[in-house]
Amino acid sequence: MSMHRGRGHVAFLVAAFLLASTPVVRAFDLTGTYAGKFACKGVTTGQAGGKLSFTNETALAVKQSASAISLRANGASNQYVAIAIPDPKKPDDKGNIALALCGTDDKLASGTFDEIGRLKVSAKPGALAAKMTGFSIYSDTVAGVLTCKWSFKRTDTVIPAQSTACP
Repeated sequence: MSMHRGRGHVAFLVAAFLLASTPVVRAFDLTGTYAGKFACKGVTTGQAGGKLSFTNETALAVKQSASAISLRANGASNQYVAIAIPDPKKPDDKGNIALALCGTDDKLASGTFDEIGRLKVSAKPGALAAKMTGFSIYSDTVAGVLTCKWSFKRTDTVIPAQSTACP
């Protein structure tokens, strides 16, 4: 009987050790409003000459909850969802996000637009300083295919009233 009780203590100690040694997942916090621009260029079926290029300066509302992130351009009905991928060496300050425009799917000839991207991010914990830079690939059957460069800096840390999931 004492041998059985000893095994129980060992199992409890092993479980306690595993729980105590489980790493805490840390990540930067991007929540707030950003000012910046999208600069896009590519090929299109809707323009003479087949080329399209534009720059759109805008505000971007960003909400983050753990690793789930949503991004919405000022006044736009389109929303992006993203996942935080912290830098292994500086998880509180740096990393990447993988993003997708809500509604993006694998039916590229469906007539609706699709967009995915990757942004490099940095955010100082407890400070206003944060930025996001990177690119996305946008496609639809009318506009064609565009590569968009993103460049945004945080201007406030107010939490926007939006979900971190697609509507």
